[in-house]
Amino acid sequence: MNNDSGEPPSQAFRDPSILKVINIPAVTDPKTGRPIILWRDIQAVFKNADSIRNGESLVSFMIDENLEQAIPLRIAYHPGVVLDVLMETTTEQTISIGEAVRLSQIHSAGKEESKGHVDRLNQTVSTSAIADNTTDQSPKTIPEASQSSSMLTHNTLHNDSLNTIMSGQAIMNQNFELLKDEITKNKELQHQLQELQQQTSQQLLKKQEEILQVHQHNSQELLKKQNELQQLQEKQQHTSQQLLRKQDELLTKQEEMKQMQQRALERLINLHTSVQAVLTQTYELHEYPIPRLFVVLPKTVGFRDKFKSFLSDQFRLYFLCECGTHTMTEDSKIQHEIHLAKHEGYDLEQPTKFFERYGSYVLTLMNMIKYGVVVAGLVVPPLTSLKIVEGLDSAQKHFEDVMKNIAPLVNDAINFLQDIKSNNEDGTELATETTEFDQLEALEGADLRQLESYLKIKDQGRVLGNLYRIVTPEGHVKWVCLDHFKASYRESAIRQFRDIVQVNGGRFIEEKGRVEIKMSSNILAKQFYDAMIKARGVQELDITLEWDATMDDFRALSKAVTKANVIDLTIVGIHFKSPVLDVVNRGRRYDPILQLASNSRVQSLRLEGFDDFFTRISKSSLISAPKFRVFSMDLKATVKDKVFKSLNRFLGHCSSLATLEVRLDQEYPITMVASNILSKTHMIESLKISRGELFISAVVSNGMIDTVELAIEQLDDLHSNDLKFIKKDNLKRLTIYHNPLEADKLADLLRLTPVLSHLQIGYKDERRFSAPIVGIEVQDIIKMTAPETLSKFESLSIDYKRLSLTASFYQGQIQEMTIKIGRVDDLRFDDISFIQRSDFTQLVIEHTHKADDDRLGVILRHSPVLSYLHISRLEGPCLVKATTLDMKLQDIVNPITAETLDRNQSFFLNCRRLTLTASLSQGETQGMTMTIARLGDLTSDDLIFIRQGQITWMVIETIPRDSDGYHLDDILRHSPALRQFHIGFKVDHGLTIDTVPELKLQDLVKKATADSLSNLESLSIGYGRFTLTGKISQGKTQNMTMPIERLGSLTSDDLRQCQITWMAIETIPQESDVSRVADILRHGPILQQFHIRFMEERDLTIITTPELKPQDLVKMTTADSLSKLES
Repeated sequence: MNNDSGEPPSQAFRDPSILKVINIPAVTDPKTGRPIILWRDIQAVFKNADSIRNGESLVSFMIDENLEQAIPLRIAYHPGVVLDVLMETTTEQTISIGEAVRLSQIHSAGKEESKGHVDRLNQTVSTSAIADNTTDQSPKTIPEASQSSSMLTHNTLHNDSLNTIMSGQAIMNQNFELLKDEITKNKELQHQLQELQQQTSQQLLKKQEEILQVHQHNSQELLKKQNELQQLQEKQQHTSQQLLRKQDELLTKQEEMKQMQQRALERLINLHTSVQAVLTQTYELHEYPIPRLFVVLPKTVGFRDKFKSFLSDQFRLYFLCECGTHTMTEDSKIQHEIHLAKHEGYDLEQPTKFFERYGSYVLTLMNMIKYGVVVAGLVVPPLTSLKIVEGLDSAQKHFEDVMKNIAPLVNDAINFLQDIKSNNEDGTELATETTEFDQLEALEGADLRQLESYLKIKDQGRVLGNLYRIVTPEGHVKWVCLDHFKASYRESAIRQFRDIVQVNGGRFIEEKGRVEIKMSSNILAKQFYDAMIKARGVQELDITLEWDATMDDFRALSKAVTKANVIDLTIVGIHFKSPVLDVVNRGRRYDPILQLASNSRVQSLRLEGFDDFFTRISKSSLISAPKFRVFSMDLKATVKDKVFKSLNRFLGHCSSLATLEVRLDQEYPITMVASNILSKTHMIESLKISRGELFISAVVSNGMIDTVELAIEQLDDLHSNDLKFIKKDNLKRLTIYHNPLEADKLADLLRLTPVLSHLQIGYKDERRFSAPIVGIEVQDIIKMTAPETLSKFESLSIDYKRLSLTASFYQGQIQEMTIKIGRVDDLRFDDISFIQRSDFTQLVIEHTHKADDDRLGVILRHSPVLSYLHISRLEGPCLVKATTLDMKLQDIVNPITAETLDRNQSFFLNCRRLTLTASLSQGETQGMTMTIARLGDLTSDDLIFIRQGQITWMVIETIPRDSDGYHLDDILRHSPALRQFHIGFKVDHGLTIDTVPELKLQDLVKKATADSLSNLESLSIGYGRFTLTGKISQGKTQNMTMPIERLGSLTSDDLRQCQITWMAIETIPQESDVSRVADILRHGPILQQFHIRFMEERDLTIITTPELKPQDLVKMTTADSLSKLES
């Protein structure tokens, strides 16, 4: 027990057999500092101590860190508790045996004492009888007593007898008869006592045996309980160890979770910061030609060209609608949260370079749509709400896939971009200048302008993503979808404005908010201005004033532009003279135009035909223009000093001017103009100067020119004064449209530009190839770009009539070279010799004939590093049958796949009647795609090549005829590797109208699911009246989709044996189609989705036949035969 005096505590123990409590002092554990009792101290007091028990619980020995019993053995200190010490022989057994021995001793003692008393009594009686002369009286034996009560009786009798003897002989004689009776009774009592003793002994022995048996049973039970207790203790120790281990793991996981949460919080903070930088960045109109918000998602299920590059094949870019508080109106009923634009997206043209340039920006936006953000009046819902895909047309299959799989698509894209980022950090992939991956947070204007070059655009002439450009009241540019565009502007006002623009011969591009118009009078101009102000949808205005406008006319234009919130203004004044009615205002005629720069709305102003602009403005019109960014004008006045003074004063008020474009006449030296401009403004970033056929574009920083790009028609257009401007070691890109005639002049120019990195010679426009060009040869130009001359040279582009060359350089060595040949027979001997010596990696041949076989073989044999080959022999839009001049397909393919081209990666062939695309590895074809115009156009040599069984993807552009059935069977039978098969999907192909019947749909499906095509995965057939698309697995169709233009266009055999699961009829069926609808549904037992709808983009023919009623259609679709119909 604890001691208040400060002495060591002691533990109370007791032996249950003697019930005596003994205190044993405790000692202090040196490791834990806690009191303990050593086992050897317990055994010193209790010699046979076996274990310690606290009530009903066994006290265990203490263990160490290895879960072994601590040495020396010890138990824990139990304050305020008396512990029981169990001996090696248990308490119950000790008590039972001791009691039995004690009873036996008492019994033996009683027996001896009783016998003594009886003997003494017999002796006394015998003596008395002799003394009294008693005759012939023999002493009788007194029975022995066995019980304590008998002994007491005998003692009392014995005392009485002694008293009687002592009282006298007389009394004893008198009572002798009585004594004889007592002796008789005593004998009987002794006999009874013996019998009782025997019974008691037997019972005692029996009881001892029972006690021994119970003790043995209890000992076994106790041992069993001890074993169970020991097992339970071991189990408890194991459980304790596991619990401790689990607690350690839990603590570790909690710490990791805390760190992960901290990292996630830091990532979210960084993400919010990056997204805020992106969303709050404002662009000027000239810097914002296309939408800025976009994401890149993996492609969903569809027909893919498996032989293009991996990245190009796997990803598609989607633009986002920038709706927000700026598109909200009081009665708006639509959501104003950023979402995917209603467009199918764009494939990537150069995916590797795209991700190198825009990867970090795309990763930021991908995380933005995954987690959501609210910033600067813009709301991006988190991906879990799926609002990012709201508003998409789910009826279009592509959007349906995107809507269903948006979450995994976003996660896959994020993982892919993070892998690229990790690889960049490790330096394992994309090691060529990819450090900007981590640096790019928001796009600059130049980045946006170059984005379009990375996209494969099919809908030329349309704005990217079907988005419309608007300008907020604060002057910020946003790109929104049509719904939010209509929500921002009044539809009726826009319609009226559109009519006025059309009546005046103008053009209104609503997607960009751009108007191009010519006004012939101020009256018509006033009507146009009023409509423009009401419409509020014009951001760019390009207006030509075709009358000699006065100051009042310019003032009216200025007011209209300000009220309509126009940002980009171009005014063409080629018809301006000196109006007679405006003589008074002649010196300040253009003041209203100049004041537009300071209205905080117009950010870009281009003036064409204002030759005397700076001589017709007053000093009072020059006020601060803090938001003015772009200015373009002509400098053709004769009074140079006055023009430069006015220009300098104007530039002094434009503190934010970023781009200045000046068009000079032949009298202005470029060096003087550039120096004068740069001395007056230090904020300018881009300076463009043109003079005749000479164009200079300079990048400026802090009033100093960083880089210059020069484009000239020919070297003779350069003046001696212009060379001073070029000699400043900043010319990076040079374009010469005509091939220089003198090599020395070009060499001298290249020596003056040591930092030149890009050189282009010749026209890109092939219409300029009409006349032959004579000049410096290709090999001579390449020599001029030697590293000792141009150490920083990066690219070279040369366009000749017979061939063109594009090459990239690194540290003076050619990295990649592409040669494009018009016709092989146009090549000269020097050209072939140059090609043989050149390590070009890509070769494009536009046309070749059988006569070119030898030259083509020579070129390919001397092209060891060729990785891409494209041969096209398309002579026009019309398909013509093969002639004997055409090379055989195998004659072209065999040289390509020869061992000399072991580094060749892919090739493309266009043989008029068919095209062939293949990827190669070590001279072996990996995947081959063949597009056939008509089966009937194939030659026997083509069929021999096809029978080699290397085709994996096949397209037949026209539906085969009945007469082509044999050829189709033969082709499919010898195409065991075919995986995708498409029929009738050449949209831009002029098909010949033929009366030959086509193969039936069920025949085509049957042929495509033959046993020989075990690897076929997908099938698509496009008839004029409908299309059929399906997946195939092991020769059986899995999912067949059929959109039908008109129900009446189907034949009776179209649906036989075709297991359709999804069907859409684009027009409402007529009453005359009731039997046909019933027949379709009756033969569609596995039909799961059935849609009847209008196609919005299709002009439907008006038919007077009444349509089926809705209840009739519903009744047909709920028939018993459509047990699997879902929607």
